[in-house]
Amino acid sequence: NDLLPNGDFESGSAEPWSPADLVEGGYGGSAYALISTNRQNWHGPNVNINLDCLQVGDIIAVTGKLKLMEGSNPATCSAHMRNGARCPTAFLKIKDKNGKERTSSIGYITGWHPDADGWYDITGQFQLPDFLDGYQGAKFAIYDTDGSRDIVIDNFKMYKVPYQCASLNRNPTFDNGDLSFWYPDENRVSRIKAFSPGASGDPSDFALRSYSRGMNYRGASFFLDKRCLKDGLVYTITAKIKLVDSTGNPQQCNPSITDPNHRHVCPTVVLKGDNCPDGAEVRLWNEIDLGSWDADGFNEFKATFPTSDKMGQCTEPYLIVGRDVHKVKDVVLDDVYVIGGEGAAALREDTLAPTNVPTNVPSTFPSASPTFFPTNKPTPFPTIANAVACPDPSEDPKKMPSGPVMLARSDPGIVCIIMKAIQDADGNLSKVAPVARSHDGERWTRYGGKFAESLFYGWDFDHHDIGSQITFPELSGDEKYFASSFSYSVENADISEKDVI
Repeated sequence: NDLLPNGDFESGSAEPWSPADLVEGGYGGSAYALISTNRQNWHGPNVNINLDCLQVGDIIAVTGKLKLMEGSNPATCSAHMRNGARCPTAFLKIKDKNGKERTSSIGYITGWHPDADGWYDITGQFQLPDFLDGYQGAKFAIYDTDGSRDIVIDNFKMYKVPYQCASLNRNPTFDNGDLSFWYPDENRVSRIKAFSPGASGDPSDFALRSYSRGMNYRGASFFLDKRCLKDGLVYTITAKIKLVDSTGNPQQCNPSITDPNHRHVCPTVVLKGDNCPDGAEVRLWNEIDLGSWDADGFNEFKATFPTSDKMGQCTEPYLIVGRDVHKVKDVVLDDVYVIGGEGAAALREDTLAPTNVPTNVPSTFPSASPTFFPTNKPTPFPTIANAVACPDPSEDPKKMPSGPVMLARSDPGIVCIIMKAIQDADGNLSKVAPVARSHDGERWTRYGGKFAESLFYGWDFDHHDIGSQITFPELSGDEKYFASSFSYSVENADISEKDVI
């Protein structure tokens, strides 16, 4: 449920927000937005909220649209400035059981570039701290920008993020150029923006570009749920990365260099956090032997890391992706997944990146090496009228046909995976390799890794109102396609191979 009352103002009223002033012409042509005028830097739109349905450790997410106005003209803001034209921040103010007001930053301008009408995206996540217990009141507010500018907001939502520890990145693919829940770096000094084309090469596909980094140690970061960071758990991060200069020209690095201070080192990933018990950070090197860096394409990255109770004690743990590269290079990221946790069986090499490609596949697909791509692409099929739904999380894996199929999107709060596997007489699956996924009602995407890349060469999903259409190639021997679903609440689940995402 939405924790922010009246976040779209379409009723023609701004109540219960303060100030309760509306302006005609909201985001996307809607009728109204809320405006805050005649303000000081530390004043802005605010509203009292009720957090009684939440508990310590829950994660809330905030999304919305924001515009700055100087008189009748839209104004821009900067992440780099500490005063004046700096961008506003979203805050959560909680009055603790002793009556002390605790203020936390929970949302920021994403991407730092407004649309043609001057609207910025503002997004964020926040894990509720111990002082929520016995709280006396809470308020959401947006301010911390020059008081001479009016703040206009619209389409604001705040909601509880479903608790799940199998996949830690809420926005791995940057669909439609959406950079929600990603930030420039721990100090918010560098910048990020959408980059096209993404790893698929399709002009409609997007990646994230980390630029104006200023220092080698800066990259793009996202928040981790500290409830998922415990002794004995293991995660794997996979990503596709390329390097460009400020004008977009391809750049090189040397994968054999393991000195993070070397000018030609390739991108790394760093796990760190604020106020961690030991203050340490963990640098993750690429476990894939690339041999050489493909400057013209996206390069695969994979690293496996254990977590610990100490990491879970950080006030805000996060991953920085694309660190250590020389500061003059921009880092472009796509398909950034962090998976595993209590589903540790998902982290086996033959699950995440199988090297044995099916041998009995159509002649238009590579038959041996995933690095060999034919020149003839398959003939597209007409649109299928009926969509195949995923099984319920309580149901066994559902066998899927090969050939063209329309897949219905997963339900909200559900992850659905299509995988190739062998099923024994008792229904158990082995030799599992995920090939496609849909999560939380989002459209279907190809799973990362060379197996799925080689299997689907020449094909991509066609997206329609009823679902996404793809052609599944014939598999060899006893291998079949299966669909399996699970809800995000998997902390105490007995996750088997079929639950890999």
